[in-house]
Amino acid sequence: MSWSAMFLPAVLCAVVIFLPGILVALASRLRGFDAFAAAPALSVAMISISAILAPMLGVGWSLWIPLVFALLVAALGFVLTWAAGRLGSRRNRTATANGAADEVADVRVGEGATLLPQRWFSRDQGLYWISFAIGAILLARNTTNSLGNPEWISQTWDNNFHLNVIRFIEDTGNASSLHVAALTSGDNPVFFYPAAWHDIVSLVFLNADISIPAATNVVALLTAAVIWPLSVLFMVRQIVTLNAPAVLSLGALCAAFTGFPILLLFFGVLYPNLLGISVLPVGIGLVAQLFRVGWVRRLGLTQTLFLGFFVGIGVAISHPNAVMSLLVIVVPIFITRAILQIVAAVRSRTPWWVAALQVAGIGVLLWVVNYLWGVVRPEKEAGIIWNPMISQAQAYGEAVLNAPIGGIPQWFVTILLLLGIFALFKDGGRHLWLVASWCVVAFFYGAARSLPWEEDRYWVVGVWYHDSYRLAALLPLVCIPVAAYGISWLTRKIADSAAFGAATRALADRKAAGFGSRAESGEALGADRARQLVTGVLAVIAVLLVSYFGQTAKAITDQVASTYFSYVPGPDSRLLSTDEKKLLDELDSYVPADEQILVQPFTGGSLAYAYADRKVSAAHAIYEATDNVYYLEQNLNKAKTDPKVCEIVNKDNLNYYLDFGKKEVNGDDHTHRFPGYENLKGNGILKEVKREGDAALYEVAACD
Repeated sequence: MSWSAMFLPAVLCAVVIFLPGILVALASRLRGFDAFAAAPALSVAMISISAILAPMLGVGWSLWIPLVFALLVAALGFVLTWAAGRLGSRRNRTATANGAADEVADVRVGEGATLLPQRWFSRDQGLYWISFAIGAILLARNTTNSLGNPEWISQTWDNNFHLNVIRFIEDTGNASSLHVAALTSGDNPVFFYPAAWHDIVSLVFLNADISIPAATNVVALLTAAVIWPLSVLFMVRQIVTLNAPAVLSLGALCAAFTGFPILLLFFGVLYPNLLGISVLPVGIGLVAQLFRVGWVRRLGLTQTLFLGFFVGIGVAISHPNAVMSLLVIVVPIFITRAILQIVAAVRSRTPWWVAALQVAGIGVLLWVVNYLWGVVRPEKEAGIIWNPMISQAQAYGEAVLNAPIGGIPQWFVTILLLLGIFALFKDGGRHLWLVASWCVVAFFYGAARSLPWEEDRYWVVGVWYHDSYRLAALLPLVCIPVAAYGISWLTRKIADSAAFGAATRALADRKAAGFGSRAESGEALGADRARQLVTGVLAVIAVLLVSYFGQTAKAITDQVASTYFSYVPGPDSRLLSTDEKKLLDELDSYVPADEQILVQPFTGGSLAYAYADRKVSAAHAIYEATDNVYYLEQNLNKAKTDPKVCEIVNKDNLNYYLDFGKKEVNGDDHTHRFPGYENLKGNGILKEVKREGDAALYEVAACD
């Protein structure tokens, strides 16, 4: 199957990830590019929250559920922002009548600049639209080259679960994050599992005539090539004001780092983290607006609080460590705001009691972050395999050189990063928090790569399972705005220099021609034209350079190739070989719909559920077996002598056994966990039903 055949499913996916969110964004008075860019993050929230609410109301999962919920939230957002707008207008009229300027009130509450009006379109937005298009094209190219084919799957550990959950949602009509873990919980209580990713994929699968792997890859493509660059561009618009060369380079920068998004399609496979990090930048942008640490003020207080509430929930249900990443990244914003309030009080620009209350409130926020730090984390054992691997110097060198996980240094983007850090320090002011946020992520990445257990490794990086891959994926998020600022600073200096030269020449020429006082106007006109011309040329050069060096860097090309080979099917594929895939494609012709299949989940047999819609004894390598399944795992080879075996087989319709050999997805050997599956052949217990190479389907003949 070609990617062109995925056009209509991709359109459906775009509707799923944009429509619910755009309803909320527009109702909350976002306009133009901001509304479009924030929509996917809001859609994730609408979809994942409504998936939890639907079964509580006795409603089956379908596309109309998040749309109706989005309409309700949109109505609430419209009322709140309308009321806030009316209240703000009345307050402004009162302040003007009393001779008070609006800016005075802004300074007192630390809001900074005057709120800009929301527009449907502007020249500035046009640059962002073009930048998004550039980034989407480059990312779509990298992503499709990495995935290879829409029907191929990631041959990695977690994919059993991710693909099977989609089938489970179809079977149960329940996509709630409070329910999907029932797939692997056995007879135990069901725990919370962040299912936002699976909710979205299930909507595409249920409404498009494609397979579960194809639906998964379509959502992966749009997440990497559409949601990610849009979210980054939204964040940057809320934080900084950039010139044309920097804005147009943003999209290409989104595709220029190895850390994200392709890394998470290669490793894991970490689909929930992919989605969580893709929408996380919207949360950073909203926090920057709320605490007024950006160059411009685009959003009002009510907008940021209302939209931020739902974006935060969406990020959390995508993956809890994504929302914890958001919190630690914005800690420098909290501290910056506290410092600004203290400085304003010292300079008598705001009363001390106002500053004290706000600083105290920020202190409470920091306490909440610290509290959640100890609560929102997996058990230590969940990531015990991720030990420190290299020295601290090597680890932090990888962060600075954008060479995560021992990769090849990316010199071009590293130079842009260092240029941005230099420019931010040179310009100074409240925007140094950007550098601090980069330092925060670099610190945690270095800790994941190097911090020993005896130095409290679990406390520092346990939130991310001690896994450096998840932290490597955060590095581009904080690098991109800093690098873009570096481009803006450098090109602005060049343009100003050209403008100065043009102005000097124009002044000399006009004075020589005897224009007198009119020379100064000629000087200004010459400077302005020169600045515009040079800025335009620099914009083209910047986009070409970032696109070329970003896409041709060996680190990027190697990463795309490595990811491709982790998807391409072959006779010895780690999770599902070509023979095994052929057998699964025909399985429903041999196994009745009401039967379950016994599988050894480490070998890929679990995918019989996703591919053939036949229930399996274990849907993932990490699972809790039911008591009956566990008994068969220990005793199936005793079917002729132990009557309980056949009693369970017949009662639970476990009449088939899928043998995918002993080759496991991660190269381990777990046969000791399944002694009942040993020595089954040649003693009359099994009867072969279908074979493809070394992969075979058997019926439990001893229990006929």
